Amino acid sequence: MRFNVRLRTNYLRPAIRNFVVQCSDLSTLSATDAFAMRGYLGITVRIYYYVKHGLRLRHPNLPCVVRFGGGEHYDLFPLECLNVVKQT
Repeated sequence: MRFNVRLRTNYLRPAIRNFVVQCSDLSTLSATDAFAMRGYLGITVRIYYYVKHGLRLRHPNLPCVVRFGGGEHYDLFPLECLNVVKQT
């Protein structure tokens, strides 16, 4: 996968709420193993997406896309929750 690829979320409803994500890296852990919110609540990315968005991941063993925010802040997105944005 090329890094610095523009991706767009596809899980928010209504669809207008979806946003563009800049891919910085891929996680070494899957959505089943990686902790959401840097482990603050002790839940994995897979559980977070199920509880917060009602989304049952079809491929929870794939790595997550990492979006770095600044400093030590980062977000994890399961691959199946993103679409590639066509570059013009």
